[in-house]
Amino acid sequence: MSLFPYLFIGVGGTGGKTIGLIHYHLQQSLRRVGIYDMPLGWQFVHIDVAAHVDVRSPGLKYDLDAGSYVPLTTTQTTYVGLDTQISQTLSARGRDRYLAWESWRPFLPTDVPVQHPGDGAGQYRTVGRVAAQAELAKIADAVKRALNAIRDPRVQGEFDEIERAMGRTPEEGLPAPAVLVLGSVAGGSGSGMLLDVCDVVRGAGGSGVAPDAVVFTPEVFVQPDGSMEPGIAPNTFLAICELANAMWTVNSQHPTVGRDLLFDRAGVGRPNPADRGGPRSVYLVGRSGEGVTLSDADEVYAVVARSFAEVSLDPHLSNSLRAYGAANASARATGSPDFLGLSTRQPGDPSTRQSSDLGTFGALGFGRVSLGRDFFERYATQRLMRMTVVRLLDKHLELHRKGDGKTDEQVLTMAVQRAWPAYLAATGLSEVGPEHDDVKDALDPKPALSGQLDAIQAAVLQSILGTADERGRVDIPRARSLAAGAVTRQMNALERDTLRAATERQLRGGVEPWARVVSTSLQQATIDALSAHGLPVTRRLLDGLAADLQQACAEVGGKELNDKRDLAQRQLAAVRGGAAGEERLVKAGDALLEQIAKHVRQTLSTMVDAWALEHLARVLADVRENLVESWRVALVDAEETLRAQARPTQGIKPFDLWPTNRGVPTHLRPSRVEHLLDDIEAFPRSFAEQVGRSVGEGFDVADGQGLENALGGVVTQVIAGKRLSIGIAEPLVTSHYRSLWVPLDGSGQSAPTRASVKLNLTLRDLEKRIHAWLHDDTKQIGRYLEETWATHLGGETLGDAERLSRHNRLVSQFAAALKGSRPLVKLDPQLVQHVHNFNIGRAPLSLIISPLNIPNDEGELQQRLQNVAIQEYGQLAALTFTSTPASAATALSTYATPYHAVEVQSIMEPVTQQYSALGTMVDFWKLRRARPLTEWVPLGPDAARALITGWFVGRCLGRARVEGKHPPQHVVYVEDRKAGGGAWVRLRQQGVRPATSLNQVGMLLELLALTFIDVSQTSSTTPLAPYSELIRLGSLVGSRVLSDPIREWVESGQGVVDASSSYFPSDLGSPSARAEALQQRCQALIDDYTKYTQDSRLGDITECQGNLFPEVIDLLTGALRSIMASAVAEEVPFDQ
Repeated sequence: MSLFPYLFIGVGGTGGKTIGLIHYHLQQSLRRVGIYDMPLGWQFVHIDVAAHVDVRSPGLKYDLDAGSYVPLTTTQTTYVGLDTQISQTLSARGRDRYLAWESWRPFLPTDVPVQHPGDGAGQYRTVGRVAAQAELAKIADAVKRALNAIRDPRVQGEFDEIERAMGRTPEEGLPAPAVLVLGSVAGGSGSGMLLDVCDVVRGAGGSGVAPDAVVFTPEVFVQPDGSMEPGIAPNTFLAICELANAMWTVNSQHPTVGRDLLFDRAGVGRPNPADRGGPRSVYLVGRSGEGVTLSDADEVYAVVARSFAEVSLDPHLSNSLRAYGAANASARATGSPDFLGLSTRQPGDPSTRQSSDLGTFGALGFGRVSLGRDFFERYATQRLMRMTVVRLLDKHLELHRKGDGKTDEQVLTMAVQRAWPAYLAATGLSEVGPEHDDVKDALDPKPALSGQLDAIQAAVLQSILGTADERGRVDIPRARSLAAGAVTRQMNALERDTLRAATERQLRGGVEPWARVVSTSLQQATIDALSAHGLPVTRRLLDGLAADLQQACAEVGGKELNDKRDLAQRQLAAVRGGAAGEERLVKAGDALLEQIAKHVRQTLSTMVDAWALEHLARVLADVRENLVESWRVALVDAEETLRAQARPTQGIKPFDLWPTNRGVPTHLRPSRVEHLLDDIEAFPRSFAEQVGRSVGEGFDVADGQGLENALGGVVTQVIAGKRLSIGIAEPLVTSHYRSLWVPLDGSGQSAPTRASVKLNLTLRDLEKRIHAWLHDDTKQIGRYLEETWATHLGGETLGDAERLSRHNRLVSQFAAALKGSRPLVKLDPQLVQHVHNFNIGRAPLSLIISPLNIPNDEGELQQRLQNVAIQEYGQLAALTFTSTPASAATALSTYATPYHAVEVQSIMEPVTQQYSALGTMVDFWKLRRARPLTEWVPLGPDAARALITGWFVGRCLGRARVEGKHPPQHVVYVEDRKAGGGAWVRLRQQGVRPATSLNQVGMLLELLALTFIDVSQTSSTTPLAPYSELIRLGSLVGSRVLSDPIREWVESGQGVVDASSSYFPSDLGSPSARAEALQQRCQALIDDYTKYTQDSRLGDITECQGNLFPEVIDLLTGALRSIMASAVAEEVPFDQ
């Protein structure tokens, strides 16, 4: 099975932090196997209200690129502007417009406290949804781009590369994309938009793409003193209600106007009509469960992120989690009712439609047991990062001595002075002073011109001899004139066969090969200096080299050149004029003639020196300006970049997080759900031994000082890019020339070019080289890091005692990991008993765990591990074992049965506490409602219809009534169908909105939502009894199998409990009279409700928002029509 394509969507700050950490852990895991680029098949989208991403926390890694962030506002956005944008582009009118927008829209928009949402939603979930709806098309575009990327044909090849790097055999064919939406519903952004984002994914993803959601419970955000931000409870409660409602709603059966019309406004595709709304599954994650309690929110994010990174890398885990989600979705659609009492299906009557409002909320727990080499590798990498950065930035500071009084600048100067002689010699550019002629000697053309000079000398002599008279005598003035003319001719650069032209060709032809040589020697000398002395010293060395070259250029092009020119002129004058008193005629064999020819050679040799000096001055200026300066600029940039990355002036300094040789910092330790076989306290000692003994020849590692020296040698190798793994996927050189220096005075075959130098000294460059150095299996450290469970637990060299010790350690840590992997939520044990009829200690759990790398010849060890799994998770917890190399195993646990939100203490306990503390409904609900009532009440559509129908049945049959007026109170007769009889039960009085005569029926839905708080506070389902009774009554209307209470009353007059509470007098003597009275009363109610929901009345938004009936008019009229139809034994669809 191949790796799964994943789209991770983080909503709000919490979601952003978590997917940023998933990205970080995936990146770390990929780098561990030599892959440095994130594959297209894993996409990350962070959506938030704020104009700029703001999710950083100390110790948390958020390294998503800027393109991953989808801000829903800018710094100039105003809330009024968002409101206007939606209001003016929503084409729906009348009641549809009211339901979709006006029923929950904050009104007046100018009164909203968050007028500049560029800083965030301000803990108001309504603001979060308004921002999401205003920019819904932007969200949809981001989702589509990400889905297109993970469907790119290149994904298969990238995943195959990862599989091979991890030691697995790639398989053809990719699974369907998995989409995970992560976030908290406690804040304004995530709470307001999570459901919409899930529906956008359903609409954009096409067939087979259904998102799962990971939702952090409010418990995560409780402060050490027990306090919470005031909006956390209502945000969570409303969002959880919305999620449950959407997941119970089949789009084609119960259109959701509050979503669909707003999606249409934005031009965003609605979810598939055959699907339900929202996420396929919701996995709750809190801070504590049966097995473990995490310290704070950051640790929760870290645990979730690490676990989903492991899931992404393990096809077995991905497939198992997908199968669990699909099975739960199917179970919710087809399962039997639980005992919460809010289902419409009635025992014995298959014709009553199942509302599917079974539990919707799962939970996740996480556990991991690892050999520990991944932790050690991160520790070793960061230790080496620290040591390398210290070498590169601070090496010179080691020259400080206690009490020496020297400044940093002074010790830098000392370090440069010590390094200078060797550096200058290594560059091959030493040219200052008469004793240093590196460049002059390298470019000296005379050795190549010696033959031509000899030939010129001989030719001059022959020319002179050719002037002898018949007596064999040579005229000396004429001979000298001839010789001087020969010198002058050889100085002509325009003629190809002259010495000047030959010299020019030699100089130009020789400088380009020398340029390549000196470019290499300068590169090597500079890298060696970097590796030994660091960046500040090497920068100064290059400054010194540039100054030296400038001085040499001045010397060569000044006094030296002038001296040579003067000498040449004197020599030429001597050739032309001779010595005083010189004879005018000499015989042809006279030594003077040979002397004149020799002086010609000497003169021209001096001319060659002068020409070479002219050329050398230009070359020295060229090498300084176009080679050395390029290196100097590259070093300045490299130092500034590295310093800014390692020790930024603002925010978290990576350098401060890297470990020293004392202990292991918190961020490199395992979380409370991760358990190692290696002893993490031994990491510093293991680092010295494993890394130090891998340095290679030339180091004595017999004692501690030797190991310290060896570690210094490792740093040198890392900086210089030496002894890296031969299997690295890309060049990891410390430096390279992007363009080589081509001198100005070259042969002309190539255009003169300034050198362009790239120094690879960023933190990422260093990390790559450290990885390549560590993961070299020819070294001890490489073999240590590549060890797997199989090789660690067995092996021919392992003694029996050590083998048993390692086996026992694995079993112990495996047990701890499984115990800690139980779901990270707390359930209410009494409610679980009431609703699901089992003890919470026996709540069925599902264990998803990666295959364990235990060889088949370790059968006893396999059995011991299997026994641990059975002990923690029951007989169905079957482990699988594999020969595929692995050094860790990840476990996920889920509840086999999804639960209702009211059963989850991690949700309801903070909600009830904050609800009680706030004291007023206004504070609790302000700017929290973000959908019409029918789309956030925690009931499925069928159950909501049955509840309203049941109320009208109750009013008809004297089984329900309203008492009092300020405020009115609903009273329902709850029948005891087991013992007989019944009792009148009062519902809670205070709803979200004040009760009016028209609101009395709609209030039932709001009261039900708040009754969940009563259920949580009492750990009892008793407060739900009247609602269950009304749903039961409403479900029986129209039944052809069970007794329909309306039809029974019409036909017999039976079923009335309290005649004084009934709509009808008790003296209606015939079925026709009762039927006619019922028809008239129901029609009157329909007319009354309809009158108040005419378009003209819906224009007053403030008045309408204070009333419930405009939001439930369809439920009210549908319920009344179904009762009317039942009275005459007709079947009328509910929505007529």
